[in-house]
Amino acid sequence: DQPQLFSRLYKGTITKWIDKTKRQWSQAMVNNVKNGHTLSGSGQSGVLAGYPTIRDNIIERLKSLRQSGLPINVVVAHSIMLAAIHAQALELLTKVTQCRDTS
Repeated sequence: DQPQLFSRLYKGTITKWIDKTKRQWSQAMVNNVKNGHTLSGSGQSGVLAGYPTIRDNIIERLKSLRQSGLPINVVVAHSIMLAAIHAQALELLTKVTQCRDTS
């Protein structure tokens, strides 16, 4: 029902979240979801978890644009995220780049 929402979700990612001995979600995955933490294998999601003000600012801007009738696509969302991070925590852009360089 949500092909765009789940277009980058792969079998290999979900497999990492399953306890194969019990054929259920792993305890680590369950704990991460309960605590609102990033799930292992899901890329760079959660980078803003330690920056709730920036995260909330981005969400509010995107919601506002959406409520005005503007369709939000990846380019628009990415631009808003970069602008907010650049203005409020430029060091995050370096942090994400370093994470990608080491993988």
